[in-house]
Amino acid sequence: MKKTAVILVIILLGCINQVEERPELKITASTEQFSQGKTSLEVLITNTGKTGLHNVVIRVDLPGDFTCRMSEYFVDVIEPGADRVFHFEIISHAPEGEYTLHIFMESDELVLERKFTFSVVSEKVEKNLEDEKEKEEEKEIPEPTYERIFGAQYDTDDLYNADIDALMQQLTQAGINTVVFRVFDYEYEPLSDCGVYFETDHAPVKKDLLKEVVEKAHKEGIQVFAWMTTLDCPWILADHPEWGVVAYNWEKQKYITNASWWLRISPFNNQHREYLKKLYADLAQYDIEGIVFQDDLYLEDNEDFSSYAEESYKKEFERGLSIHNMFDEYDNLTPEGEQWVDWKCKALMDMCKEIMDAVHEVNPDCKFLIDMFYEGVYNPEDCRRWFAQDAELAIQSGFDYLYVMSYHHFMAGELDLTIEEAIDLLGEMTKRGINLVGAERLIMKIQVYDWFTETPVENWEIEKAYTVLVEAGCLHIAYTPHHDRVPFTLIRRFAPQSGRFYMV
Repeated sequence: MKKTAVILVIILLGCINQVEERPELKITASTEQFSQGKTSLEVLITNTGKTGLHNVVIRVDLPGDFTCRMSEYFVDVIEPGADRVFHFEIISHAPEGEYTLHIFMESDELVLERKFTFSVVSEKVEKNLEDEKEKEEEKEIPEPTYERIFGAQYDTDDLYNADIDALMQQLTQAGINTVVFRVFDYEYEPLSDCGVYFETDHAPVKKDLLKEVVEKAHKEGIQVFAWMTTLDCPWILADHPEWGVVAYNWEKQKYITNASWWLRISPFNNQHREYLKKLYADLAQYDIEGIVFQDDLYLEDNEDFSSYAEESYKKEFERGLSIHNMFDEYDNLTPEGEQWVDWKCKALMDMCKEIMDAVHEVNPDCKFLIDMFYEGVYNPEDCRRWFAQDAELAIQSGFDYLYVMSYHHFMAGELDLTIEEAIDLLGEMTKRGINLVGAERLIMKIQVYDWFTETPVENWEIEKAYTVLVEAGCLHIAYTPHHDRVPFTLIRRFAPQSGRFYMV
């Protein structure tokens, strides 16, 4: 979509009269005028004062020739030093016009109103819309160039009933060139209700959402990586619970099926491996640039003792499989235990190679990413033992990128660090990852939402995380998970200068 960009920045310092601690307000408003008469307005409000701003109302008032999809926002509080971004999509029925933005703040029954007006002056574009539409349809999109991935990770719920066109435009304005989109259901009860979000004859189809995401992302010059499960297929486990991974419970001293946080099917089950090849081949029919193998692709250090693993182990090593042969009395791996870890790591990658081969028969240019625990680059030997994930082996097996789950809030809890220390650790983690597989193979993820507290991560953390990664030499970065308060103005500052993968 062709567009004429107009950027207008307005700084407003306002204060509440007769208040000792005066909160200062900095407002940055930017607009981009589209030739079709659609305008995206972004308002950044920063509290530069020493006290919090409470009950903030942001409202756009428009003249008669304009309509607004979302005309008002309400915020409980903007803390000192914090900033918030608000997005408005304005439809213009006139070539030019004036917008009025009202900011209301209520504190102890005192209301402050600051009003300013700005005009969006667009370059007059003379064109026949029908001719333009025909040109767009005839235009060939060149092959993408993979320079620097600057991504956003989306759950299915974020896009299910969303205005995907508007979201993709928003991402483009923030410099995002890659969307990672989940195309399957997480586990919920009953398991048989779970499914996928692309057309296939091999799984329950909830909705063909991937088709729309790909079309609208490509329209904005954004590439799409489909984020897909391997071992955690609830719709299969609903009918075949006996296919599950088996773990040894040290406390109860017995074997238990599916005792970990993901319910998974044993990777040694040949029926499931054949099933995944067919399922992924259907996924590869879409015009996607890549596939992310979800983080259910692991085996803990007390897994897998399923009958499928037993049979495979006996066939290869001519002996039975027992947890008691793998560890000594001090919980160290025995020589057989070391061999067992190697065997599990290789088995997971052999399964992935079979899937990747099936995908490449349909989509030869498809790239592959593996969701890697942060230990995979920070402490590779522990990651091999704890999760049977081997970063170097993954690249050797055909994965194009390690997609590292470098979630600083999660790391802070596990490693007993402060938030700031955990963010600083991202730099060292990046350097180790680069030494391990090379900068071109490493994508680091930045956490922008705390799953435990169910609150957005603070902007200073996000800014520092991006800064630390870039300074450590990280070429590829993606934030996760998307939510409606992602600070796009902040993130845009770190976008690669080379811009888009598609030139549209």
